[in-house]
Amino acid sequence: MSITSEVTIQAREYIVKTLPVGIHLVLLCVLWALVSGAVLNSRSTVCPALQTLGLSAVQIRRSSQAERDSAWSSDDLVSRWRA
Repeated sequence: MSITSEVTIQAREYIVKTLPVGIHLVLLCVLWALVSGAVLNSRSTVCPALQTLGLSAVQIRRSSQAERDSAWSSDDLVSRWRA
């Protein structure tokens, strides 16, 4: 794995590590879809972007549900990204 990939993964893990366990795992997938450009290729829709990354149908449903219904704030994630 390249150094750039490792640093990107570590940054994403740092951003979501304060979230509950089930939520942070699925949000890692959503963040990877954003960083990798899969969301742009899927015309800004998350589920097809996650499918492009090779996630299973169950993982896509969990990610979509966590994105909609979970107790997280984009402001918190952005402030951790800036840190």
